[in-house]
Amino acid sequence: MADGVDLREAELPDKIDFWEAGDPYFDWIEKEGVKRIVEYKFEDLNEVELGDWERKGGKGAVINIPSGFLPNDAHLVEIKPGGKSAPEHHMYEEVMYVVSGRGATSVWNEEGQKATFEWTAGSLVVIPLNATYQHFNTGPEPARYLALRAGDGQPSGWGESNVSIKEGGMQIEYEDEDPDIHRIFEERLAENGAPCRMKAFIPYCTGEVGPTSERDT
Repeated sequence: MADGVDLREAELPDKIDFWEAGDPYFDWIEKEGVKRIVEYKFEDLNEVELGDWERKGGKGAVINIPSGFLPNDAHLVEIKPGGKSAPEHHMYEEVMYVVSGRGATSVWNEEGQKATFEWTAGSLVVIPLNATYQHFNTGPEPARYLALRAGDGQPSGWGESNVSIKEGGMQIEYEDEDPDIHRIFEERLAENGAPCRMKAFIPYCTGEVGPTSERDT
C-alpha cells in the first residue's frame, strides 16, 4: 500500500469474454442477404455468377477489391425482363455502366421534379447526389449493370482518390499497376483497331508514345 493505493497485481480470470463492435457495412450486406465477391478483376462481367437480390429487381452481388488500405464498394446487378428495382435514395452520386440489355431510369428530387431516360449496353449513367431513382428493364433479356459511387464515395479519412497510395491516398500510379490489367486493356483496344497511347507512362506498353503528361490525357 502506498498513500492508500493498492499496488498489488490483480488476478485475472481464466476466461475473458471480449466484446467487438460490429461493422455497419458488413451488417448491411448480411441484412440484404446479397452475395459478396472479393476480387479485383473480371474477364467478362456478363459471366459473373450472381445471387438473388429482389430489391434491385432480380439478381446481384456486392464486389469488394481485396485491399485492406483501399476501401471500395461496387454493385453488379441484373434486372430480370420486365422487372424493376425498388426506389432508392442516396446521399452521393452514383455512376452506372450498362453491361448488357436495355432499360430506363426515373430520377426525382424532394421538390417533385422528375426525369426519365432510356439506356442500353455501353451507356454510362450518373445518378445525382441526394436524389431518388428507380431502374426498369424494358427489354426481353436481362439487363445487367455495374454501379459505383462517384468520387471517393468514402469518408475522407480513408484517403483522397487523386493522391497516391504511397502518400496515404487511393490513387494507384501507372507504374504500380498490375501488368495484367494493362495487357487486357491493350487487347481490347486492338480488337477495336485502336492503339494504346500510354507508353510515356508505362514502360512495358507496346503502343504509341501518346501524351507526355496527365494533363494531356
